[in-house]
Amino acid sequence: MRLSWKALVMVLAVLLAFAGPATVLAQATPRGPGAQGTEAAIQGIVVGVDNTSTPSTVTVHPKQGADVILKIVSGTRITRAGKGTASLADVKADDRAKGLYDRGTLEARRLDITPPLNKCRSYLGTVKSVGTNSFVLTPKGKPDVTVAVNAATRYKVPGVRAPTLSNIIANDTVAVLALDENGVNIALNVMLVPKKPIAIHIGGTVSAYEAGKSITVKDMQGKTFTFPVTPRTRVKLQRGATTVKVGDRAAVLARRDPDKEQYAATDIVVFGPPEKGPKGGPQGPGGGQGQGGGRKP
Repeated sequence: MRLSWKALVMVLAVLLAFAGPATVLAQATPRGPGAQGTEAAIQGIVVGVDNTSTPSTVTVHPKQGADVILKIVSGTRITRAGKGTASLADVKADDRAKGLYDRGTLEARRLDITPPLNKCRSYLGTVKSVGTNSFVLTPKGKPDVTVAVNAATRYKVPGVRAPTLSNIIANDTVAVLALDENGVNIALNVMLVPKKPIAIHIGGTVSAYEAGKSITVKDMQGKTFTFPVTPRTRVKLQRGATTVKVGDRAAVLARRDPDKEQYAATDIVVFGPPEKGPKGGPQGPGGGQGQGGGRKP
């Protein structure tokens, strides 16, 4: 069965939203001899919340086995998708839960809550405007929607480490998984769909080079490409090359700078002057260009 674009985007976003520390879904981890003091993992649907008992409890129905009544104590850490740190008041019936608990005492150590899928909304569209804590999205063929973000919102921006709302700008295409909280769309995940490559590879002949500043390469089609050279640029000399010189064959790998919207050379491989072919013609390193998918950081 082939998924529609919308279904595929939602699946990807859900995976991003609910991917947590590996320990959360680990199998029971012994913390001492016998069953007492043993930590176990659970994942399922919340079927009951009792805040009148002492201590309060949350009943989780797993995919297999009997319901587990977890005790909520002072050391229990509760989080909720779309909010972050939460309390027992944020846990509702039909929510999905995963966490860790003490097998002997049934005291919950950690409980991560996500809303049922019928409360989630998925969008794919173009960003119309970006505010301080929200942005306006124009889904294809549908009215504009306002999407709120908070500290718990997760972002996926290819080529950018620890992205935030500041990496999303007008005219970007994004996929959004949001939680409908009383008519307000709160973003759980914002995933930017790349329009331009974040990395390109150019092979050809060096037509200009200034150490520490820039390199210009002409490819086999006669097009020239100039890239800044930074202190992080790695220069590799091969086939007897001793330095970078005009006329040398070279290959340049460049990545887009997240702040300057400009490609900068990350690697320069120099192969020395062109070799003479069987008929006296030069042989280059295989000029041309390639590119890797990514996003405008």
